[in-house]
Amino acid sequence: MIKKILLSFPIALLGFNSFSQSREIILSSGTSATLQNAVSQLNGSGKVTVNGELVIDLNVTVPSAIMLKINKEGMFTIQNANTLKIEGVLEAGLYKIFNKRIDLSQASVSEIHSEWFGSDATAVNYALLSADKIPVRITKNLVVTSTIFIDSNQTLLINDSTTISPTNEMLGTSVITNKNNSDTNITIIGGIIDGTSADSKAYEAVLFNAVSNSSIQNLSCINVHITASTDTGNIRLNNCNYVLLENCNVTGTWKMGIFILNGSCNNVLGGKFYGTHDSAIGVVNSFGTTIDGLYVDNCGTSDGSNMSLNSEGMLVINNTSINASGKRNGNGITLGHDGSPASYSVCVDNMIKNNWAKGIFIQGKNTKNIFVSGNTIIDNGKNSEGTNSGGIAVYSHSNGHLISENIIIGNRLGISLHKTSANIAIINNQISSSTLYGIRNDGENMKIEGNYLSNERNIQNGTNHKNLSFINNNIIVQPED
Repeated sequence: MIKKILLSFPIALLGFNSFSQSREIILSSGTSATLQNAVSQLNGSGKVTVNGELVIDLNVTVPSAIMLKINKEGMFTIQNANTLKIEGVLEAGLYKIFNKRIDLSQASVSEIHSEWFGSDATAVNYALLSADKIPVRITKNLVVTSTIFIDSNQTLLINDSTTISPTNEMLGTSVITNKNNSDTNITIIGGIIDGTSADSKAYEAVLFNAVSNSSIQNLSCINVHITASTDTGNIRLNNCNYVLLENCNVTGTWKMGIFILNGSCNNVLGGKFYGTHDSAIGVVNSFGTTIDGLYVDNCGTSDGSNMSLNSEGMLVINNTSINASGKRNGNGITLGHDGSPASYSVCVDNMIKNNWAKGIFIQGKNTKNIFVSGNTIIDNGKNSEGTNSGGIAVYSHSNGHLISENIIIGNRLGISLHKTSANIAIINNQISSSTLYGIRNDGENMKIEGNYLSNERNIQNGTNHKNLSFINNNIIVQPED
C-alpha cells in the first residue's frame, strides 16, 4: 500500500534539512516495483519512509535526492542476486533493516552501521561489502563464530567499549583478517576482542597477510587463546609493510601479544601489555621496525622475554619493560637470534627493571653493530643463577656493539660479555651496586672506557678474555664494613 502525505512542517534529520517541507511517501509493504513507484511519484526528490517489509525482487536504485528513512519495523529483504542501491540520505537506528549486502557506496552517510545487517560476523561482512570506502561502525557487543573480512581502502570503527567475543567455533581462524593478498590502506580503530568464552580453541584476534600502508589503533585484546605450535600473536602481521599498530593493549593472552613476521618498516607505537604467555612483542625479519612507547609488564610467562626482537634495523625507544618472570629467558628486551640477527638496531631511552634474567640480552651469530644508549636498567637478574643474568648481556658470537651512556644500577651483573662476544665498546656508563660484578668480561677485543664503576667488585675478567682496553674509568672502591 502506498500512502502520500503532504507535510506542512520541517523534518529534523541528523543534521540534514534539504528535505524540509518536501513530500513524504510511507510504505508499509511491497516489492521493488512499490519502491520504484514511490520514487517516481516524488519525481526523484523527497522522502520515503519504510514501516514494513519490502521484498527486493528486481534491481532498484533510490536516487541521491531521495531521503530514505527505515523505522524499526521496516525491512528490505533482498531476494536472490538482486541489487538495492541507495544513493541518497539514509536514516535508521541500530536495528536490522537489510537481510544481506546492498550497494551503499554512493549513499550520503558518514558511516554505515553493522547493526543494519544483524548482530554477528556475517552482518559486519555484509556491511563492509555494502560500504565500499565508507567507514563501517560496530556499536553494540558482538558474538562471532566466523571471520570478519576487510578489504583495501576500508575502515572498520569499533566503539571503545564494544566487545567482540569469539566462540569455540573460531578454531583455526581469525576474528578479523584482510580479504585479499596485497591489500592496502586498511584501518581498524577501537574495540575489545575478548576471548574468554573461547579459551580452548585456536584463533587470532587480527591477522594481516601481505598488507601495506594500513593501521590498527586503540584495539584491546583480552584472553585471546592461540594454541598453534608455531610462534604467533593476538595481532599478527605476515609479510606486511608500513603498517602502524598504535595504542593496542593485550592482557592475559596465549602466545604473543603482537607478532610481526617478515616485511619492513612496521611501527608499534604505545600500548600496554600484561601477562601474555609468550612475549608481548615478537619481531622476526621485519627490517626497519619501530617499537616506541610500550608498557610491558610480566609477559613471556612461559619463560620468554617481555620483548623478543629479532630483526635488523630496528628502533627500540622509550619503552618500559618490567617483571619478566621466566626463569631462564625472563628478559626485558632480547635483541637477535642465531637465525634472525638484529644488526644495525638502536635501543635507546628505555626503562628496564626487575626482570628475572636479563635487562637487555644481545645475541645471534650474525648480530652486529647495535647501539645501546640512554637506557635505565635497574634490579635485573637479582634472583637468577644464570651465568650472564643482570643488566646487559652480550652473547652468542655477536660483536661490534656500542654500549654507552646507560644507567645500570642494582643488577646481578652490570654488564656481562660472554666468551663468544667480541669488539664491544662500553663507554661512559654508570654501573653501580651490582650484586656480583659491575662488568664480567670473557670476550675479545673489548674497549671499556670512561665508565663510572661503583660496585663491590667492579670487573671480573674470565679465562677467555683477550686484548682488553680498560682506560679512563672512574672506579669507586666500596668501603669495607
